[in-house]
Amino acid sequence: NEVKISPPTQPPTQTSRQKTNKMAKRKAATPKKTDKKKGGVSVNSGGGDGGEPESKITKTETTPPTTPPPAIAIDTSAIQSLAKQIVSAYQSRHSQISSNTRTNDHVLEECDDNGSIERTLWPWFLHCATANNGSDGLSGGEEVAFALAILSNRRGGGSSSSSSDKGGGGGGGGGDPQLWFVVDDYNYAATGNSAGQQHQKSNNVTTPEQRTMAFAMLLKNLLSYQETNSEGADDNLSLVTRTEVVKFLIASYSSMELRCKNTPSDTAGGQQRRGTILEGPLTDLVGVRLWDAIPRRKRYLEMKRDGLLRKRYGLFDAKRKEGTKNVGFLPLVVVGLLDSIAVLGGNDDDGSSDNGKNDNAPLLRGYISKVLELLLDLLSYPQTRTHVAPYLSSQHLVVQLALSKLYRQKKFVLFRQQVDMLLDSERMEVASSGAATTSSNEGEVTTLPYNDIAAQQVHQRAHTLQKILHRHHVQETSEVIFAGVGRVSDGKWLRAQVDKWREETLYDVCYRLRLVDDDEGTNAVESSAKRLGCTRRTLLTSIVLYHQSSRNSDAAVLSTAPLYPTEQLLWDSHSVPPGRNFLSSNNESLSLPKLNTRFLSAGDYLLRNFRLFRLESAYEIRGDVVDVIKRMRPALKRDGYAGGGDAPMVDYYGGNTMEDDEDGNATEFQGWARMGLELGSKKHDKPGLRLIRVDPPRLGERVPSRVIAELVLDMHHCASSLAKEWGEIGEFDNLFLVSVDATRMSGAPAPLMGGQYGEEERRIPDEEDCTFPERYGVGAVRGCLVLEVRDEAGVVLSDPSLEYQEGGRPEPKGKLRFLRVALDPAQFAADAMTGPGTDVYDTFNLVIRRHGRENNFRA
Repeated sequence: NEVKISPPTQPPTQTSRQKTNKMAKRKAATPKKTDKKKGGVSVNSGGGDGGEPESKITKTETTPPTTPPPAIAIDTSAIQSLAKQIVSAYQSRHSQISSNTRTNDHVLEECDDNGSIERTLWPWFLHCATANNGSDGLSGGEEVAFALAILSNRRGGGSSSSSSDKGGGGGGGGGDPQLWFVVDDYNYAATGNSAGQQHQKSNNVTTPEQRTMAFAMLLKNLLSYQETNSEGADDNLSLVTRTEVVKFLIASYSSMELRCKNTPSDTAGGQQRRGTILEGPLTDLVGVRLWDAIPRRKRYLEMKRDGLLRKRYGLFDAKRKEGTKNVGFLPLVVVGLLDSIAVLGGNDDDGSSDNGKNDNAPLLRGYISKVLELLLDLLSYPQTRTHVAPYLSSQHLVVQLALSKLYRQKKFVLFRQQVDMLLDSERMEVASSGAATTSSNEGEVTTLPYNDIAAQQVHQRAHTLQKILHRHHVQETSEVIFAGVGRVSDGKWLRAQVDKWREETLYDVCYRLRLVDDDEGTNAVESSAKRLGCTRRTLLTSIVLYHQSSRNSDAAVLSTAPLYPTEQLLWDSHSVPPGRNFLSSNNESLSLPKLNTRFLSAGDYLLRNFRLFRLESAYEIRGDVVDVIKRMRPALKRDGYAGGGDAPMVDYYGGNTMEDDEDGNATEFQGWARMGLELGSKKHDKPGLRLIRVDPPRLGERVPSRVIAELVLDMHHCASSLAKEWGEIGEFDNLFLVSVDATRMSGAPAPLMGGQYGEEERRIPDEEDCTFPERYGVGAVRGCLVLEVRDEAGVVLSDPSLEYQEGGRPEPKGKLRFLRVALDPAQFAADAMTGPGTDVYDTFNLVIRRHGRENNFRA
């Protein structure tokens, strides 16, 4: 029996089509149940799911068609003409010649709304892959590939589309929604045929292998278009072309786990094939071919350690033609990244410095951020990290980025954050194929845990350095030779020892460690140092320290990470971005870790989730803090009645004299907030916060075990209902301490947003404004955990046993409340070592509470 479903007027979404297919299959597979005849009438019990009227689904006996459905006509000239129109409209938006930008955007938007990717561009690659059987020869395919990338990038990132608007993806795995057209088996191109043709899947649906070949063909033509149209780092069209290609690659690598839907051709013998389509072509781009770009001596050393890698490279070398060398796209991307950083930071050979004031500065910043995001993605996926990490390490990319002038400039916050993430990701110790196991005398092979693998690699590097120094430079480096592994892997101690070495000794050590190649010679090191604006010795020292120093384990990072967000994190636009309604484009990247379907280790999984959850909580906390500060209305208080000059200021409400600040100014709150209260009591001359005890660290830790402080809340001016709410604060509640200084308030309005393409300009909301601390004088934000609450008589109001005493819970005495709180030990240690020090805790004058349902982030 064959199930016929009435065709929809429009192509159904993936979710509805999937449900319809499942329902039809269940009904077709369920036999009819016939009861005993009653009066000669057969009663059908209604098989299948039941409850569905028979008028919607009719079952008829049909014979399979003898001829296949007609193939879809592919007009190559029309497709290439459409691609030229898309590319021309996109390049006109970024050309230096003035043009109608709004018209070009309308052309791109119309092509996207018409589904040009699903109906025209992607079916063309599928047709070419099927007709050419995977051959690489395509005339005009480069421009079609770039046009497809342009339209695809408009659907992802900060554009209006979201994952909730497009339904589910393939059979498994996540991925960026902008690449779902690769795995969607609905025949979109069939909708362009005659009206009599039904919107249904044809029997000759392309197989996953053909889709893989089509996507590989798309990538090859796209990268070829980039190489053809990339001439210089200071050209606008070249920059936007390379940026679009990098954004498409980011979306592609984020969608490697997309799987094709089950089609009739995918089922054989009851087994359903559910292979990924994108993983093969994408991993091949950064596969074994990258080892051709690694220096010869470094490549020989790594392959000597790993037999499986040596075998793979041998097979790759045997298959390629003699004399050919194809290293892929990544080396060109790295060279373009360094050149762009040199142009943006002004690190030219003549010493000129533009400091980002050239016309291409916004485009350069966008390109640099996207390339760093792509490198972070390649290092975070186990499928691509195997060959990318050794290549980046051999090129000393992270060392050069950290030594660049761009990294040292304070205004490039996003660049520094991404370089720090790249440094941490590249130095993560991940087990390789040759270092993950160990064997005993009995021949048993066991897998080492992650911590043992990291320790093994650190010890191996330290022992190799000590052996080389003992063999060739024993007199000059005796302290390093006889030091322990912990000392040798300590960057600060090793830097002090390396500074005592001669420059010739330092270069010889780098050469023997295979960190610099003699084939490239000293000129390569000197040219890199000149481009970075540093000396040759500084570059060599940084290379040795980066190679030898060890990375903190994930457990150590988690134990020393602050739990509560600070003012730096709350108003950092790159870590805690504004809401989706205020993201106008996806040109800017964010320094956020990504959650994949695969992770490098268990610690990597926990660390990424911890950081993302902490940033998500910080976004909600920022909105509550901003709301309370606005309602409290901090203002500058001056004494205009009791004389001037050196006359003290008087608190007319409390009746006591206040100490004058250095400028004769003080901060007062002219408003009130339900969730905020001023710290301290002017009437009773009580300070707002007082540190009570700082316990020493536990064995093996670096932060104090506990930091206890006492808060004073004065509720004399609070209404009874408000005082009751503050009196309900109990044990394990989270509070936030804020320091507001009215002398630092700029008084400027919020920045403007909009104003492009005829839009009306408007102010950025205070919850999304990163200049809010300067406007309202916010100095510091810290969190704390309530341990106990006492009244003026010293009764512990947070004691749960008071409910069971005779007479019930007693009434609190007085209007003062003394809260014993536990501060964040990790944040306290960070404040003590860097920044303002522990004096910042004496400046808090506002406490903020949150609702219980929203304030459980610390659990």
